[in-house]
Amino acid sequence: MSITGKLTKSGATFTGFIADLGFDEDVTLRSNPRKTSEKSPDYLIVAESPKGREIECGAAWEGESKDAGNFYLSLSVSFHGQTVKCNAVQIKDSGPDNLTILPFSER
Repeated sequence: MSITGKLTKSGATFTGFIADLGFDEDVTLRSNPRKTSEKSPDYLIVAESPKGREIECGAAWEGESKDAGNFYLSLSVSFHGQTVKCNAVQIKDSGPDNLTILPFSER
């Protein structure tokens, strides 16, 4: 799967986009007010419907890479009936508040 995107942190939220050849969506990640356990998502992902309505379309979990200890987000998002799993990672020299969307991969 070819997927790309960017997220920028501002306060307690992230804003940006997630795109591939079948969709291109602006998204906002907000702290999950319903978080009840360690396994609950840290963020809820929202996008706008074609009529401008806010729709919850996914969730994200914070993580830390085992090798370097870098912060990342693991996202599960549904667009147009397609569930997409991807990671948002810090890329060297992009700044601590900027994340790049990459396809999900398990090591």
